[in-house]
Amino acid sequence: MHLPHKVFVYGTLKTGEPNYFVMSETAGKHAFIDKGLTVTKYPLIIASSFNVPMIVYDPGNGDRIHGEVYAVDDDRLKALDKLECHPEDYRREIEKIELSDGTIIEALMYSVHDWSPEIFEGCAGPFTSYTSAGSHQRPYSGELYHFRFFT
Repeated sequence: MHLPHKVFVYGTLKTGEPNYFVMSETAGKHAFIDKGLTVTKYPLIIASSFNVPMIVYDPGNGDRIHGEVYAVDDDRLKALDKLECHPEDYRREIEKIELSDGTIIEALMYSVHDWSPEIFEGCAGPFTSYTSAGSHQRPYSGELYHFRFFT
């Protein structure tokens, strides 16, 4: 099985989270590699009326973010791009990720690049990790929005 792309996910695409179905059930193939941690610090916030977790591309500010690393094929990467509205809403770029054994790898990560300070108004965070059912009391509610892309 050829899985040429490594992808770091930190929000609703993680195992057990609301959009994991895009990782596990859409066209293409994937394989879990390991848990990971961004080498660079970023703000991870929950924003919008859908309570969407997002890394704001502001390198050096925030914290190192916990997530999961997957290997995916071209078809699965296209499905992820579709969910993340790449490159319009989120941009996919190469980031350094530290695996649980301390190994540093490069993986693709989606983050919001075109932002203004107002994005932080009314948001929750910053966080070092995300779960929809977390203590922040802002569960993700974008399933209906994203459902139209995958039915």
